[in-house]
Amino acid sequence: MKSVWNGSIGFGLVNIPVRVYLATREIEPPLHSLCKNGHRIVYKRWCPVENREVSWQELKKGFELSPDKFIVLEHVVAIRAFQKGLLMHTLHYSDEILSIDDIAELKNLEKPEKKELDLAELLIQKMSKNSIDMEQFKDAYAEALRELIKAKAAGKEYVVEASKETKAAKNLIDSLTESLNSIK
Repeated sequence: MKSVWNGSIGFGLVNIPVRVYLATREIEPPLHSLCKNGHRIVYKRWCPVENREVSWQELKKGFELSPDKFIVLEHVVAIRAFQKGLLMHTLHYSDEILSIDDIAELKNLEKPEKKELDLAELLIQKMSKNSIDMEQFKDAYAEALRELIKAKAAGKEYVVEASKETKAAKNLIDSLTESLNSIK
């Protein structure tokens, strides 16, 4: 696999050369955009100056100062050890993050009682782990989509099971207490 970026990480006066590789892949069946007649739509990254298609590896993000004059932008990332390498997470600057006060739907929510907050915090602490085994999680959406595609390709009718109704919560304190008691 080719690296998607080569450069260096600076720690004070130390610069360490690094190569960045994609660490994720799409596993759900690829869905394509189609025109109204069912033909696949193709998107191209085109450089009109060089008159050629540009690969993903060649792309940069930039801000146009004036016609044909750009400043290349960089991202702030968090880096942590992972397996035999480093894992890089793209971070957002504080001015890119919306204030929760700006979300209209949340303005008229009831304030939780102290006991509710205490129980919720205890539940989160009991459910939190130092490490996560990602093998215990399955992508149910991708699995169902693969089954649907397989059935349709074989000319079969695919029946979607109705989702199970969730019980309405009695009240928050009872639900939190019940959840706490169910954790081993």
